[in-house]
Amino acid sequence: MNVESMLNVLSFRLDDPLSRTFEQSDRLDALNDAQLLAIEALDNEYFRAELGSSQDMLLTGAGGDAIGSLPSDIIGDRVTRVSRISNPNHVFKMCDPQDTAKFSNRYLAPTLRKPVGYIEAGNFHSLLASDNGVTVKVQYIRTPKTLVKSNPGAGETDTPELNEILHPLIVLMAEAICWASDDEAERAQSADAKVERFLGKLNQKGENSETKQVSLPRDEQ
Repeated sequence: MNVESMLNVLSFRLDDPLSRTFEQSDRLDALNDAQLLAIEALDNEYFRAELGSSQDMLLTGAGGDAIGSLPSDIIGDRVTRVSRISNPNHVFKMCDPQDTAKFSNRYLAPTLRKPVGYIEAGNFHSLLASDNGVTVKVQYIRTPKTLVKSNPGAGETDTPELNEILHPLIVLMAEAICWASDDEAERAQSADAKVERFLGKLNQKGENSETKQVSLPRDEQ
């Protein structure tokens, strides 16, 4: 679906074909919020092909961790891989910031060949102080372009970048957002329940099949 089609479907789902309750700008804002919520709710594999990006990053620091700022267009902390430019086989094992203490154990301590890092407050940290001055390649999921109905400019698109199988999910999420904004709690909850069922189907397909295909249930179309 292109954005115009999504807006039309959303109007139908909102029982508002003439945009008397929800103006086009309201529905467009809801679709943009919904695509971010969809990314937040699903595994990186659903977006790697469309939104996967990479950037070289210089690590710096005096003592302690070697640190680099994550790319400005990353969505959340969606880093999929970090490796040294000098040797792409030196892939960082990612850990939780609260678990770094365990890597002081001599048997778990990071090495040149088996580096360890973590993400915190928009920065990537290598636990090896010797990585100061080292350049790494960060692979990550970038923020999708802003959805517009027509005449897209820089950073905009009139066709969602996300995989087409996710377009119905985005519309469902946008419906829930619109009902919630209009204080229609019961209808918002109903739409949200459909979102949860759709996500359940997607996650089930993701676990059981390399080809992630799912259709909108008949009663939710």
